[in-house]
Amino acid sequence: DFDSNITSPFFTASAGSINSSSGVWTAPSVIGQTARITATGGGFTATRDLIVLESLPYQPSFAISARVTKKVLVSEAEDGHRVSRVKSAGNKKNRPFELTFRSRGITELEAMISFWETYYPGSLFIYDDLTMGERIPVYFDSDISYEISASCDIDYSLRLKEGS
Repeated sequence: DFDSNITSPFFTASAGSINSSSGVWTAPSVIGQTARITATGGGFTATRDLIVLESLPYQPSFAISARVTKKVLVSEAEDGHRVSRVKSAGNKKNRPFELTFRSRGITELEAMISFWETYYPGSLFIYDDLTMGERIPVYFDSDISYEISASCDIDYSLRLKEGS
């Protein structure tokens, strides 16, 4: 969804589809494609370019461990006076996600390792957080750890970090 401070904007998209009045956009299926979203109205125009990212191919087992963090510098004087500064870009939150995938098969593990090899360490992709109803741009922030049981079920885990 796109919000704009333009009164009664009319939305258009160069790729995918967009509701012209609400700004609800459906991304195209071509990974890596750039889509330009434009809002016009009242003599004003605003544009935003978006790169279509691939999604993490599997959903984790629940529960998901997550935190909300910001990079900050805090200094506290002897008298208790405190001074701080936020170092996170744009004062935005930064969430790490610790995901566990339980009782999976070897085919899924191999596919996840292949996905990890493609995107680790510095390429963004999308994590569909079904519990919060969000699609979050993330990076891999760890190796993949896995354990194979006597019944050949595989548990594996990894960590993601919210990107921008």
